[in-house]
Amino acid sequence: MHKIRVLLADDHNLITKGLQALLNYEPDIQVLGQALDGREAMRLVEELKPDVLVIDLEMPGMSGLEALRQLKKRGDSVRVVVLTMHKETKYIVQVLRAGAAGYILKDAAVADLVNGIRTAYAGDVFLSPPVSTRLVAGLIDNTNIDTLISPVDALTDREREVLQLIGEGRQRQEIANILCLSPKTVDTHRANLMRKLGAGDNATLVRLAIQHGIVSLDS
Repeated sequence: MHKIRVLLADDHNLITKGLQALLNYEPDIQVLGQALDGREAMRLVEELKPDVLVIDLEMPGMSGLEALRQLKKRGDSVRVVVLTMHKETKYIVQVLRAGAAGYILKDAAVADLVNGIRTAYAGDVFLSPPVSTRLVAGLIDNTNIDTLISPVDALTDREREVLQLIGEGRQRQEIANILCLSPKTVDTHRANLMRKLGAGDNATLVRLAIQHGIVSLDS
């Protein structure tokens, strides 16, 4: 029997160890390992080639949402299931727009996660029942889902990288070193970010990076 190869990404070690034990008990699932942040998740996806990535939204540094966006942008075939405590419609919509194959709440039964992994692997999308209810309620209440599109979607890849590093509290020279750019080029990208996002200073850019899921509050 082919086993579904799963990678877990969550900065809470006890949670991932518990999930790993529960998932490995399933005859058709094999947990390959765990990542503690979005950046490590991206690296391990490339290295281990899992079928399904189960990722939290809130992690230090690169958020789960941003990792999802970047994985889809670079064309990885891994199916991504988000496991989170966030029930708000704005998160659900952003995650699904970013290409996730599942949205499961952390207070759901383990059976939901198992079903979500199997459903994602089969090429379909799995939503926790409360998540489906929220989406349907939003449509019934005539919620304008388009207003939930993140303005950072209009940024270039490089601008997103610079915004992420600013959101992590990195300084100008440090950003230049990480991205192999000149400090002057970093300044240019920062100016473009401020213009596109309507930000007046670095503090506002940090707030926007957190608000739109580029980095998490745990950074």
